[in-house]
Amino acid sequence: MAGSQPDKSQKTEKPTGRRLKKAYEKGNVPRSQDLGQTVSLGVFLMWGGIGGAAFIGGLASQVRRSLIEVGLGHSHEYMMDRVIDMGLTALTLLAPLLLALLAFALVGQVGQTGFHPKKHPIEIEFNKMDPFKGLKNVFSVKKIFAAGKALAKLFLYVGLALVVVVPEWHKIIELAFETPHAIGRDAASMIGRILFRALIIGILTSVIDYSFMRYRWVKDLYMSKQEIRDEMKENEGNPEVKGQRRTRQREMSRRRMMAAVKTADVVVTNPTHFAVALQYQRATMAAPVVVAKGRDRVALRIKEEARKHSVAIVEDPPLARTLERLCPLDRPIPESLFRAVAEVFAYVMGQRKGSYRIHEEVEREHEAEVTR
Repeated sequence: MAGSQPDKSQKTEKPTGRRLKKAYEKGNVPRSQDLGQTVSLGVFLMWGGIGGAAFIGGLASQVRRSLIEVGLGHSHEYMMDRVIDMGLTALTLLAPLLLALLAFALVGQVGQTGFHPKKHPIEIEFNKMDPFKGLKNVFSVKKIFAAGKALAKLFLYVGLALVVVVPEWHKIIELAFETPHAIGRDAASMIGRILFRALIIGILTSVIDYSFMRYRWVKDLYMSKQEIRDEMKENEGNPEVKGQRRTRQREMSRRRMMAAVKTADVVVTNPTHFAVALQYQRATMAAPVVVAKGRDRVALRIKEEARKHSVAIVEDPPLARTLERLCPLDRPIPESLFRAVAEVFAYVMGQRKGSYRIHEEVEREHEAEVTR
């Protein structure tokens, strides 16, 4: 049926770059929630190691001060001001942690998918509001996998906590007879060991989860052979794609031409605006062949290549302009230019004595052909 979506069994081809780009533009990108949680845990542990003691100390100082002031019988308004002051102090102490969590959360998201701002507005899909389809999605393979993964992680983290806590259970009981400072110190040490092991497990599960999510994402974007053909036809008619292709072809042609300059026997120049490289092999060529030509910047590059490879350069503005306009690339020069070009080769090869004679008559003789 025309216009129907291809069956999943028909989608056997890897997604093209254009399909991946469209997915990114729509906000359809592979993401792992586990990675974000692991990054947050890592930031928290780093903050705890660097500034956790300062936070606990500052908070304890505020609590002690508040308890002392409560006993002094201050007014209600004063106590409210103290509560606000404590809140601001706690927020100031937590600011490094909150800012670090925000920064690393952004880094974690960009690290997973790169920076791909969503170009398309959010579309309301009414078919997703169907309660029957929604019920079906609840029991989808992805949802069941996610639930199983969450349950496995729960058992894993509980087991991890038990591995740390059970061997030290007698120490935990003895904490009841310790000072508040010792209780806080030992509890923080135990919690740190649990969280550090949780971080290691989180890194491993995040790598596995992200790899699986990306694999599923790519599989969901697989295309049928017909979709590949349709996209190729669409690209053929796309002016932007055509322009890029033409630009690439011109660049490749220019590179080949520049590479051919080293094979030339002489470069005839304007001297600044035109340059034409000529090659002549008596045994295989009936006439000299233009292997490179160009104007302005291209002409400068041709001359640079000629100097690099010790190719002779001859200044003859009328002949250079005529050769550039009349002679196609990789084709022999016309018979009417044989004499002028032969004199250039004779001068370069040292067969002609004296100074070089510029061929002023060449442009006049070929003026009709040039204007045509």
